[in-house]
Amino acid sequence: MITGKPEPEMYKKPAENSISEQADFVPYFEVDKTTPMDEYDYVAERLRNVGFDAFTLNIKDNLQLLLNTLKTQKPDVIFNFIEIFKENSRNEMNIGIRFISSRIKKIQVFRG
Repeated sequence: MITGKPEPEMYKKPAENSISEQADFVPYFEVDKTTPMDEYDYVAERLRNVGFDAFTLNIKDNLQLLLNTLKTQKPDVIFNFIEIFKENSRNEMNIGIRFISSRIKKIQVFRG
């Protein structure tokens, strides 16, 4: 799973007395207790649990890191969670082109 969070330290788990716990309503979804990186790791763990060789890679706006990983790991499937690259959402489409040029068999794109 390829992600592109250039500053993952910005994503922090909320304090125990988060806003949703102080609100006058019960939130419909319980997603406020994890960071995006926690969710990516959870999905990779679940894939490993059923027999896949899965890992996460946060390229942090470093295209060379992505290219080196594609060359050395040679993944069969990529879950592309990159939504922005170099602070520009239009650059995201170029990442998918890299997957195609690297002859990746299947690219799964998820949009949040």
